[in-house]
Amino acid sequence: MKGWGWFGLITGILITLVAIERGVSVYQGLWPHIFFLVGTSLFFDAIHYLVCGESLLHRIWKHKHLFLVPFMAGLSIELLLDVAGVFLFITWIYPMFNREGGLFLYVIFAPLGLLFLYESYTAVTALVRKGFHSSSKLNFEVSQNRRILNLMGFFSVLLFLFSMTLMVWSDLNRWYIHYFVGFGVWSLLEYIGLKRGQETLVTHILRKDFIPLLVIFFLSFTLAYGWEVMNVSMGGSWIYTNLPEGAIILSGGVPLIALLQWPFLYIMFLSFYRSIFLSREEPCFW
Repeated sequence: MKGWGWFGLITGILITLVAIERGVSVYQGLWPHIFFLVGTSLFFDAIHYLVCGESLLHRIWKHKHLFLVPFMAGLSIELLLDVAGVFLFITWIYPMFNREGGLFLYVIFAPLGLLFLYESYTAVTALVRKGFHSSSKLNFEVSQNRRILNLMGFFSVLLFLFSMTLMVWSDLNRWYIHYFVGFGVWSLLEYIGLKRGQETLVTHILRKDFIPLLVIFFLSFTLAYGWEVMNVSMGGSWIYTNLPEGAIILSGGVPLIALLQWPFLYIMFLSFYRSIFLSREEPCFW
């Protein structure tokens, strides 16, 4: 494994353990999260490089200007999600914004989410495909997927209208509504990707390539769950609110309904990055 992988693994684990053991304030608690994201991203990037001979950070190291693409993509999608979660649905809050310098830390923290999700997904997917000798290439042609394109566009509009109706005319808990919106956003991003002639997650699923989806669920209920437990143990740099009555709380203090959003986060971050910021010529990571 490359040196930056071992450095990332050791840094991420040590700083996380020290923060959990000694306890940190909510404001200071963002720094362990930042180190955790950087450490795990370096580790997974090194694995991806070991398996494939190339990786995102390796490309950025060779071409420094490429740094702006994942940075802007990560910051953009994180801002959109937090506007929805914090202000529209009020399903989570960030206590750090009540502290001086909280916004500055958020600008550092937010783009790292995409790096964390992208690196963990691509590394594990590369390992699985190598182990099963599976290829991600589908000989994709937009003309063969016109029905999928139209269906994704229709579903996105339908789900957005349905969600707006529920918010105005229904007392349904906002957590459930925000899942409908999540499906709508995914459908819209699929539509945009297909319109641009890209391979998408749906095209892989329909052609019986379930590896991307299985990897996403695996990481959501292992790696992401561990990060949620870490957040709870440090006092909560983000806190989930307005949970449904009788919400199931898992070991470590993580609400089940909050953990179930992680597959959506993986899909939305990766689809947003692929469909909005990357051209068709870029290697497909699904």
